[in-house]
Amino acid sequence: MERRIEERIGKVEERARKVEADKAWEPGKTMRFIVAVFTHMAIGAYLLATGTLNALLNAAAPTIDLVLFALTLPYFKNLGIDKVYKGHRHASVGHRE
Repeated sequence: MERRIEERIGKVEERARKVEADKAWEPGKTMRFIVAVFTHMAIGAYLLATGTLNALLNAAAPTIDLVLFALTLPYFKNLGIDKVYKGHRHASVGHRE
């Protein structure tokens, strides 16, 4: 019985480590850079395929928009959380007091 409990605790701890690693990756600069590069490549390829003039230059606008969105999202998330909790302390990931 104790062995099964220990195994289950081990699995829960392993999952917690994976979740922590995922959370650390999400707001990271590397992830944002990779998303921006792939977004630019995908939109650029689409614009090239459709014969748009200056396709790669025109692909920069939505890429910049996506990066700005990713950079400002935590601010607006915390603004919404603060409104819901009306300034009370809460356990929000990435919340700055």
